[in-house]
Amino acid sequence: MNYSVLPDLLAIGGLVVVFVLLLWRADQKRLRFWAFGWILILVHFIAELPPRSTGAFTNVADAVAVSALLLSSVAFVWAGEFLPTAKGRGRLTGLAAAIPDVALCTAFACGSTSVPLFAALTVIGAAVSLPLYCRARREGDIAQRYLPAAFLVIAYGAQLVLIASGRIVPAFIWLLCWHFLAAAIAFRLGSARTTVGVIFTTISFVAWALVFPVAWAVGNWLPDAHVAAGVWNLPKYLVATGLLVTLLEEQMLKFEHASLHDALTGIPNRRMLLGALDRAAYHAARGEPFTLMILDLDLFKEINDRLGHVFGDKLLEKVARRLRGVLRQNDVLARIGGDEFAVLLTGISDRAAVKAVVEKIDAALDRPFVIEEHEYQVGVSAGYALSPGEGVDTAALYALADQRMYEAKQSGRKVPRSADAAGG
Repeated sequence: MNYSVLPDLLAIGGLVVVFVLLLWRADQKRLRFWAFGWILILVHFIAELPPRSTGAFTNVADAVAVSALLLSSVAFVWAGEFLPTAKGRGRLTGLAAAIPDVALCTAFACGSTSVPLFAALTVIGAAVSLPLYCRARREGDIAQRYLPAAFLVIAYGAQLVLIASGRIVPAFIWLLCWHFLAAAIAFRLGSARTTVGVIFTTISFVAWALVFPVAWAVGNWLPDAHVAAGVWNLPKYLVATGLLVTLLEEQMLKFEHASLHDALTGIPNRRMLLGALDRAAYHAARGEPFTLMILDLDLFKEINDRLGHVFGDKLLEKVARRLRGVLRQNDVLARIGGDEFAVLLTGISDRAAVKAVVEKIDAALDRPFVIEEHEYQVGVSAGYALSPGEGVDTAALYALADQRMYEAKQSGRKVPRSADAAGG
């Protein structure tokens, strides 16, 4: 038995347990592929356990080990959303695309050096993989759409050149190398944000890919250099660490987003508004104006009581979308209460300009809302405070805008009417 792989076997086994438990807690497609990838790495080390000698058993063990390693990179590529949307058929197609590369690894492990066989498998692999992975990235920016195709053309092209020149071993080493480079590209393109974890994991995948040519070069050109096996396996654990850090970062970002945004409408909440208001007040003290506006939907409680909270929630979502539609990109719209909204207008402190915004808001909300075949109209009462003209103290400005909103509401609110309710 090759007991030297036992530490790696135990470590990878622990990683498999971790990713399976994470998958059990949150069933995500990406996590499923990550867990599958680490299971394949575990299979790779299990296949490395038997003692090496000559014979068919050794060839089979080597073929399983190298094929599992290659397929793990394919699983990591799949995790980067590089499969067609069809679930079952997409996975089978993706698996079929890996068959030529697995066949090449198997042939190499069994001692074949047939140039025509390896060349044919390379051409078939390119012909199957290119349409699959290019079709999976029709949307997105230029890098997302064309980088995978360009990379595959270069990867298979270099592999074919090496095989055609009779360099079978370098071609095999390059095959393993470019598969993990593809995993690095897929992970980076599949990540919505550029975080420390994403950068670290991408670099670790690249390091994993470089292990194959570097280890081969050291073995050939520096035969007296004895590098511990743990050094070559280190990038695997760096990738695992990076994946876990990326998951942690994503959870932190979700918690941060949830703490700053309204759960119903998705727009900023009171906490985020107050932070933006403090920053606006800081700049207002240096001459940059802003206006704080408080909006209250007229008779919203009556709407909720008569039609129910589900209807009221849908109405609030539609109101938020319409309000966002009439505001500028740099204005802040927040939901600060049940039926209360606030608007932070940056760069505006002129009453005429603010009144024009109020008229836009009133006109937007005056159009009927259609919810579950109900046509409904709502009114809005607005109050605002100007800064720096009326001060820069955020609490005082908020209180002033709120007071003016209530004064507007008391002076004559716009009574909502329902076309469905009119008939009883």
